[in-house]
Amino acid sequence: QVVTVEAAGNHLALTPALTQLVLPAGADETLEIHAAPQGGSGTYRLTINLRSGSYQASEEVVIAALAKGEAIAYTLDYDRDGFPDVILENSALRLFVSPYDGGRAYAFVSKATGANAFNSVGGMRDNFTKRGEPEDLRELPGWTRSEWLGLFNRPYTFRIVSAAGAKAAVHLEYSAPDIYPQGVKVERTLTLQGDASYYLEESALTPAGVAEPQSYVLENSLTFKMFNEPENFRRWFAQGHLPEEFVSGKNVDLPAANGFVGAVNKQTGEIFALLSLSPLAKSQLAVHAHAATIRLIYPDFSVKNQACTYRAAYFFGKATGEEVQGLYTRLKSGRE
Repeated sequence: QVVTVEAAGNHLALTPALTQLVLPAGADETLEIHAAPQGGSGTYRLTINLRSGSYQASEEVVIAALAKGEAIAYTLDYDRDGFPDVILENSALRLFVSPYDGGRAYAFVSKATGANAFNSVGGMRDNFTKRGEPEDLRELPGWTRSEWLGLFNRPYTFRIVSAAGAKAAVHLEYSAPDIYPQGVKVERTLTLQGDASYYLEESALTPAGVAEPQSYVLENSLTFKMFNEPENFRRWFAQGHLPEEFVSGKNVDLPAANGFVGAVNKQTGEIFALLSLSPLAKSQLAVHAHAATIRLIYPDFSVKNQACTYRAAYFFGKATGEEVQGLYTRLKSGRE
């Protein structure tokens, strides 16, 4: 059997670009194709075409190329749900954002270990302290109505602001007419620098009206225990608070002045930290059976049609508590 393998892609040096393999019956053979990007940092699409007689097949591969000290942003339907996702990455981190699923991030991955800071519930969930309940929910059981996850399933629009270079950035937007009392416009910009172990989140929320107290809540979910393991693999910590075990059902209220909260992996020492760079009303750690939700609750909206801006940073990597504190101090002062 003769199999023809052809590789094609723009701005890629391909070796070999065309190969013919002669395979005896029942045999297999491994073929290596080397693809060298020629255009600097960015993404490159490589297509592999196979032909043998009347049979044809093709597969596309996305190659992410990074120059030292640079970051990239690109679209890719990595979970194959039919909607484009946005990926930001540098040499240390890779962030997966799903605009059509409420702008959430299902994965914030350390390239050094392959560990994910978030879980399948996701990070960067937009929520609110009060909502106007739609009529079609009012007759449902209380447990269903209470599990409202904010804008978790809304389709955000997005555009990549910076695709490659010293930093990568993406901007997302969504207008939620059903948020109490008269709707809210949500805007978010995510920025990842090429040499950083953190990314920045800058959000602007504009309420169309103001009535009873209503405020924005930023939620991030992380796992601290595997379902089939007896012990936690993570401990939580906060600014001025040494690492402590998560206790299922034991929530933790943190003061408004708390600068950061996170979790440390007990085996690897890898740290995830959420740094609050804007004033808070309070923050909470809601602890469930195997995962916890970090909730940053901001001050109430006070003026309609006036944007309220919030900044936060997400760190993931090896660091001491003193280094996390130093990063917080630096970012809080505006030195990125």
